[in-house]
Order: sequence, then C-alpha cells, then structure tokens
Amino acid sequence: MQRFKMFYWLILGLVVNPVQANHYQAAMDQSQWLVSSHLLSCHMSQEIPGFGSAYFEQPAGESLQFYLASHQHVMLKGKASLRSLAPVWNPTIEGREFGLIDVQSGSRPIQLEAELALQLLNELYIGRTPQFLRRAIGIHSTAEPESVEVGLSAVNFRSSFASYQQCLEQLMPVTLSELSRSRLLFLPNESSLNEASLAWLATLVEFIKRDDQLESVFIDGYTDNSHSARYNQGLSKRRAEAVQDFFLQQGVSADLILLRFHGERFPIASNENPEGREQNRRVTIRLQRQTPRFAQR
Repeated sequence: MQRFKMFYWLILGLVVNPVQANHYQAAMDQSQWLVSSHLLSCHMSQEIPGFGSAYFEQPAGESLQFYLASHQHVMLKGKASLRSLAPVWNPTIEGREFGLIDVQSGSRPIQLEAELALQLLNELYIGRTPQFLRRAIGIHSTAEPESVEVGLSAVNFRSSFASYQQCLEQLMPVTLSELSRSRLLFLPNESSLNEASLAWLATLVEFIKRDDQLESVFIDGYTDNSHSARYNQGLSKRRAEAVQDFFLQQGVSADLILLRFHGERFPIASNENPEGREQNRRVTIRLQRQTPRFAQR
C-alpha cells in the first residue's frame, strides 16, 4: 500500500506542479450558475473568467454529462488531477481527492460521464470547490507557469440547483430521436390501437403540445400484401386515421397534421414470411421541428 501511494504521488507530480500555476476560477462576486430549461434538455453552467465555462448537461432520455468548454488551449493532453477543496467558511468539511482523469485536445478538454458528474454536483451542493489540475501546454521557459488549475465556485450554486431540479422534473423521458421518428404495429386486418400504442401516443401528445418549435406531424399508414391493392389502400388509411383521431381528441392542432396512406407500397421487410409482414403492418409518425434560421448579412 505504501508503494502504491508513493507511485500515485509520483504520477501526480508529473501531472501538475503546484508551485507555478495559472489559476482560473470565478471570484465570489462573479460566481453565477445559469440554468437553461427545455423539455428536451437541462443545462447548468458557470463562466470561468479567462478560461471558458463549465457545463452540466442532462439531455432527455440520456445520461448526465459534465464538460469544460475552453476558448484557451492551455491544458496539455494527458491526465489531470481532480480534487475538491474544502470551503473556507466551514472547517469541519474536509477536501477530497478523486484521482486522475483524461484531458483531451480541442474545445472540450475535460468531459466526465454521469457517475463523476453527479459527484461534482454533490461536491458543489456541500460547498466544496472542485478543481482540475494539469500541466500547461506550450511551456518555453522556466518563467512560465508549469500547470493550470481550473476551479468551479460553489457560491450561489444552491439557488440555481433548485431551478435545475425543477427542469429535471419536466424533462421528457425519451430522447429527441425517439420522439422524432416512431412506428406503431398492427394485427392483420386491424386498424385499432393497442395499449402499448396508446401509451406511446400519449407521450408524443405531451411533447407535441409543449414544443414550440414543432412545425409538422407526418402520419403515414401501411399494410402488408395479404389482400388486394384497393383493400390495402383503405386499410392503411384507416390505420393512419386512428392515430390522427387520437391526436385530435387530445387537443393536437389539426393544422400540424399531414396524413398519408400508402397501402402495401414501400415495405420495410419481406412479405414472404410472418415476421416481415408484421413489420410492414405499421403507421409511422415523424415530427418535424423548425430549422434554425440565421440572419443574412
């Protein structure tokens, strides 16, 4: 164990040199945590003067992530030390060492996955100051700082964290890609919606009614090739209308809906076996959101 500790501190000594360091952190009177809320994502960020910003990002249906975004390429690619400093106002709280983490080149030198990101949120809530330490890039003389320290200030964190939690409570339970394109399957000769389909449509309705960027809802009905083309055309229409009727009953604007039906055309699987025909008896729903428009100069 003693050899392991000596080895760890030797490696840490290669990662940073605490004697000479460039320190980046918001001062107490500058420390702000900004919360951005949307039904598809929740963000909490802090500007780090001279370095960039720190972000906690929770996309709908995905895992929490944390990253540092920097307009200054000051951290050398490799390993950084992550520690959490005790608050000066509470001597009963001790600091913590989290060990070594990866540093990448580019505009996001530090990126942490959910488990460690959650721990950072907890550290800030307690009042500790998470700090990343790494060798500086491009050292040309002994007079230049050998390491970089980037800290997250816990000042004003709790009030913003309450707003962040409110955003999490209204976050959609699935990803945007799942919401944007979905498919409902039907039994042979049937156009009625089963319980699973109704449950999914209810989720879509919630999103449609809350998303102010939604432009169109495309509903497309299909069949397998078990019957005549004329029969299949009518069946695909009834399937698409069943979805449309549910949306209208739930208050979705008719102006958003574009209904189409294709019969047995455009199969996505072989009609030569039961498994393929099952996949072809379907209604697809595609949600089209507004594309960002950039001002022309």
